[in-house]
Amino acid sequence: MLSDVEEKTYEFGMLRALGFNTKNLVLTILIQAITFAIPGVVAGMIISAIINAVFRYVLFNLTKNFASYTLSDGSIYLGIFLGICIPIISNIVPIKEALGKNLRASLDLYHRSAGEITIVVQKLQDLGLSINQFILAIMLVVLGVICYYIAPAAFLFQNFSLFFMILNALLLLMILGMTFISILLQPYLQEFLVYLWLNTFCRRDKKLLKLVKMNMGAHEKRNTKTAIMFAICLSFLIFAGSSFKLIGNLLVS
Repeated sequence: MLSDVEEKTYEFGMLRALGFNTKNLVLTILIQAITFAIPGVVAGMIISAIINAVFRYVLFNLTKNFASYTLSDGSIYLGIFLGICIPIISNIVPIKEALGKNLRASLDLYHRSAGEITIVVQKLQDLGLSINQFILAIMLVVLGVICYYIAPAAFLFQNFSLFFMILNALLLLMILGMTFISILLQPYLQEFLVYLWLNTFCRRDKKLLKLVKMNMGAHEKRNTKTAIMFAICLSFLIFAGSSFKLIGNLLVS
């Protein structure tokens, strides 16, 4: 639904030349957006209702539990709201661009096409498509499916080996997560420790604070890698020790 600004500029210029004012143009654009949105919302709701019924049928057969096959009220309201509002909102920027020019510039096809041809190289990251965020989103989706669907299903069908393997994997991921959080907090912690040390125990070396910070900044990448390796090794040693301790207590019991 994102409109072509160049095309809309000429189209709006012609309508303004025919006597349309700004209010009439905005109303025309909203009606056009709604004519696209309503069929899309209807088709989307029909497809979502079919997919929802299929997934519920499979889930009900697995759990031997039955409920309604229809969509919830919240999902219907949210789908209709987004399906109608997003096409309308997406036209705001093209409307401002097109109506921001005077009538002569809007109708001057030659000067608009000859003077505004540019070649722009744009990265996907500049458009908001971050690889790190994409990987994080995929990971969250996978973990969500494992935690809220596979793990309860394994417990329900008494597949305890799979259930405990999932729990063990979640504990390992929690250790990794806490390790990386600690690495993110490491620069602030080391600056605090340097400041505390030079202002309490070694006050005579307080003038070296700036030099120490410069050295820490120069070796930040190397120190971070070393800290990551050390923290992961130490955390897994503690985890393995506690696991063997637990297994020993279970054997004794």
